[in-house]
Amino acid sequence: MIEGHVALSAEDLRKEQILDVQMDLDPVYDPAYLTCVDSLESENVTSLRMLLRAFRSRAIPDDFQRHLANVLNDLTTWTDHAVTAAPIPLPKPEVISHVWQADPAERVAFLCELLGDIAPAAYMQTLGLPLDHVEVTTRLEQAPNPDSRVTLGPERDQLGLNRVRLNWQLTSLDKRSMIRALEILGAEAGRAGIGRVQITLSEDDDGWPETLRGGWHLMGTTRMSDDPRKGVVDRNCQLHGVSNLFVAGSSVFPTAGSAPPTLTLVSLAIRLADYLKERMG
Repeated sequence: MIEGHVALSAEDLRKEQILDVQMDLDPVYDPAYLTCVDSLESENVTSLRMLLRAFRSRAIPDDFQRHLANVLNDLTTWTDHAVTAAPIPLPKPEVISHVWQADPAERVAFLCELLGDIAPAAYMQTLGLPLDHVEVTTRLEQAPNPDSRVTLGPERDQLGLNRVRLNWQLTSLDKRSMIRALEILGAEAGRAGIGRVQITLSEDDDGWPETLRGGWHLMGTTRMSDDPRKGVVDRNCQLHGVSNLFVAGSSVFPTAGSAPPTLTLVSLAIRLADYLKERMG
């Protein structure tokens, strides 16, 4: 899966003197339609997709009959709520009464149940679901902070090694960067006329929101710097003062950034391998 996100340009980050912030925009649909969302991934809809692919490729799957039965049963779901043996399709009186008396939210939920899975899924794929709002989630680069440390604790694991102890601290720059990025996003959304952004956290607040969580990528403990007073390894990942010791991993990152580190640390390892190969050749 590939997901996009909104971020400020490097020029804006320098101008604002803030850290990098990724802003993910996730749609939150009208609650009245949420009962229809599950139909998108239902077994019946999956069967319809399988049959459509089979017809296009002219290759009949082994479980063709099962998929066909799922589709036919789903498309006839409405008959459970229709008058038996009526000359024309006619909903039962209680169904008409239910739809007539229900408020809009209840009506939509009932119609999704009435029509099975395929019809609501086709509606959502074609017309889309009405949005209630868009939720903004931020991923924040953190400023290097001497108070944040990874150390060895007194407890030992099953192999007799000291367990790692994390002291994770955030700074005022971290909070200001997140809030300022959201302010800029809000200003742009308002200027474009596409909505308003509500920021639920103030820079003056003492704490952080309860939804705050770490990204599980602890790094920077052997950070890179040409100056031995500011880092553990040099630009070639060599430990300062030790000629035959190199570090290849995200621990050498000067900052963690706001994106997953895997591709960067793999590139760094390849770069180090090329450097060592050239050095030894």
